Amino acid sequence: MADCKNCGEKTHKDAGKRSSKYFCSEKCYLMNGLEITSNCWISKRSVRKDGYSSLKVNGKEVLAHRLSFEIFRQAIPVDKLVCHTCDVRNCVNPDHLYLGSDSTNAKDRQVRNKSCIQTGEKNHRSFLTYQHVLDIREMIKNGYRGSTLAKYFGLKETHISAIKNKKIWVHI
Repeated sequence: MADCKNCGEKTHKDAGKRSSKYFCSEKCYLMNGLEITSNCWISKRSVRKDGYSSLKVNGKEVLAHRLSFEIFRQAIPVDKLVCHTCDVRNCVNPDHLYLGSDSTNAKDRQVRNKSCIQTGEKNHRSFLTYQHVLDIREMIKNGYRGSTLAKYFGLKETHISAIKNKKIWVHI
């Protein structure tokens, strides 16, 4: 047995089942390596490209905020997400975490203007500009056919129809 790297307590045989053998508990495993600010508990461990922090538990990658929620709050139902109130993806402060669904998480992001969905020219897959869309709508008003515009702009007719009917590019 060794001393826990976080609290100094003796580690025990069962601690290795879900956490590193160098810690006495999952809580110590999670808490080691945190930067505690005035509000957030920032996990500096293995921050992924998407901004979330992860840990290895039982040989599997586990998101740190989900582990925190399970340790400090409750088990996470299969159909639920663990969402942040602070918008800091690698924060593991249980006071900043709540259970939600895909729809509540999306609404929360929208209310706080944190949506990662980019529309119009900001969308990296878009090759049309705002001006193109305005031109397409104006040309349709002036009698141009969808098939002609589709060929001119290199689009499918269904795309021209969706622009015309404001099913896409609804924001302009």
